Amino acid sequence: YNIGQTEEAILNYNKAIKLNPSFAEAHFNLYYRYILNKNQVFFHLEQAFELGHPKAAKALFEKLFLRLAQ
Repeated sequence: YNIGQTEEAILNYNKAIKLNPSFAEAHFNLYYRYILNKNQVFFHLEQAFELGHPKAAKALFEKLFLRLAQ
């Protein structure tokens, strides 16, 4: 999705997850889209990690490390 299409992207990723809750890529992309909404960030990042997304482990480690450092 292009810049400025955030709402459309979120809507479509949520639709994809509703159809297939095991779609790690959609969870990981929602993690990026929700980066400013702390309530959603960890949920989707954890889901992506649990579903085996290749970039999720590093991102989760970084988020948890930054949280502990604060």
